[in-house]
Amino acid sequence: MAPSYEYINTCEQADSRFSSIGYVFSQITKLLRGESTGYDTELLIFYAEIGAILGLLSIILYNLIHKRLLNIDHLRSELNNDLPSIIRQGEGPRLEFKSSLRWDMAESRINRALESVILKTLAEFLNSLEGGTLLIGVADNGDIIGFEKDYQTLKKPGQDGFEQSLMTAISKKLGGDLCLFVHILFHVIDGKDICRVIVSPASRPVFF
Repeated sequence: MAPSYEYINTCEQADSRFSSIGYVFSQITKLLRGESTGYDTELLIFYAEIGAILGLLSIILYNLIHKRLLNIDHLRSELNNDLPSIIRQGEGPRLEFKSSLRWDMAESRINRALESVILKTLAEFLNSLEGGTLLIGVADNGDIIGFEKDYQTLKKPGQDGFEQSLMTAISKKLGGDLCLFVHILFHVIDGKDICRVIVSPASRPVFF
């Protein structure tokens, strides 16, 4: 009889029910004492399988929690940085500036190619070991431009509509699961809105 069936049968015959942990403990105690359980080999294999499953689940859970904590630490570290100070540093491996999301300043029209450039930058940060920060509404030289023109291109003008539009683009073009690694904040400098996109390293390769 298989150990699981033996446990059910034992429960049915017992005057009072006892837990599966108690049953397992009693069987292991018999084995350690050298007493026969009637299915020692099956019992050991059964418990080994349960142990392997529990061990695998523990590893998966640990990895998920560990990655989550790393993302939180990265976000906390970025938030401790003063935005004007960040802009004064200029662009680098972990920091990029973009003038707008989709409004072409030179041609005064909507340019969807600009959105693709931003998504490419986000993909690079997601694939990096340390992530990065993208500032939208800032020129390459660090001048504050804002993105009021971008607001006019949205179905829902304003910060909420801007965030929704950017997250939707990320979900469609990069993957919905990656939205967890992207954090969007808004700041006002010199009366102009700036979008701060903090990107944590992704848990998988990202393709664009």
